[in-house]
Amino acid sequence: MKAHFGQYGEQRPGQRPGRPSATWPGALPFTADSQGVIIELSSTDAIVTSMHVQSEAVRRPALVVGDLTLDQRTREVRRAGVEIKLSPTEFELLRFLMHHPGRVLSKARILNRVWAYDFGGQGNVVELYISYLRRKVDARRQPMIHTVRGVGYTIKPAG
Repeated sequence: MKAHFGQYGEQRPGQRPGRPSATWPGALPFTADSQGVIIELSSTDAIVTSMHVQSEAVRRPALVVGDLTLDQRTREVRRAGVEIKLSPTEFELLRFLMHHPGRVLSKARILNRVWAYDFGGQGNVVELYISYLRRKVDARRQPMIHTVRGVGYTIKPAG
């Protein structure tokens, strides 16, 4: 089954409210292809996808971009050795950005990955959480999180 979601991934009828964690088994029954077309996964594919997300934390426990480190096991984030406290959603957003350093990620792709398939909130949620991250990650330092106007967001080492 294929269905094209709008730019902000509007919610489908009958979905339960709330945002499942991207690492919760069974939370990913949909995925998106490179054009943003949502594809329904079989239950087996959903389990395999969920297991892949979980195993990523085991294979690469720490993500590093410049002086920013994110520990996927302990969920600790540090910049230049200073701990940064993040909400669970901020953590998932930062983890997604750090998995793709230097690559521009569209709002639609971020919504699909961080807020999962059943997001039914405001369309500006990505901009809102990017601003939260900037206040915490880039506070009194050279910025690492950048906007590419009309395209999306990227993270790269400061400097």
